[in-house]
Amino acid sequence: MIFSILLLLLIFISIIIYQVKSQFYSNLTLIVKGFSKILMAKVLIIDDDDSVRKIVTHRLKKNNHETYSFSNGAEALQKIKEINPDLIILDVIMPVMTGYEVLQHLQKDSELQTIPVMMLTAQDQLQDKIKGLEYGAYDYLPKPFDHQELSVRAEALLRLRSLQLQLIKAERLAVVGHVALTVKQEMEKPLKSIVKLSETLVVKAIPSDIKKRITHILESTLRIERILQKLEGLQDTPVKDYLSGIKMIDLGKE
Repeated sequence: MIFSILLLLLIFISIIIYQVKSQFYSNLTLIVKGFSKILMAKVLIIDDDDSVRKIVTHRLKKNNHETYSFSNGAEALQKIKEINPDLIILDVIMPVMTGYEVLQHLQKDSELQTIPVMMLTAQDQLQDKIKGLEYGAYDYLPKPFDHQELSVRAEALLRLRSLQLQLIKAERLAVVGHVALTVKQEMEKPLKSIVKLSETLVVKAIPSDIKKRITHILESTLRIERILQKLEGLQDTPVKDYLSGIKMIDLGKE
């Protein structure tokens, strides 16, 4: 009876620790991958002028980005979640739906409202720029535009998007570290009880097969304690400089 209770408790604790570790390393992988995201981003181009779409597409593909072009906002909004772009380059005056209306739809959706938007339009008056920024655009480039300026501004917004995503993932990682500490604190007492009971039973005169199983439980419990010690250390995961102003997790440090 005692052996069965010990075994069930050990299995339960092992499952919890496995889940915490899996969640941590899943978030860690996403964070490391995220730093290379700017190298090949997804850019959504919405403009009713076919020549403009071709020029923007050509320029961004030279920078190794993936592009998706639409001639009106309504079509783009139908596909936007499927594409999950890192940047939207948006015209203002278009059939079916104006650029301002597209911005309004983006701002109403929590999944889309943080995607950087660059307005690309012939409307270059100050009040037009202010209106676009008030509707949620991040940048405003008047037509006709310099191709190099377009490229530089797009890269700046993509860097911003990359940093946004890293912040979100870093916050998730911090939560996992907090959960790991909570797990350790909650499991410490029952684990010590298992160790104490196992050490008491293993020296008693009991059948060898039972003694072997209890010894296995004791060894496994001690191993779990070591894992919990490592999980506690996740809160102090070391970081190192990666790019200017950016730090990343130092995977090489024990």
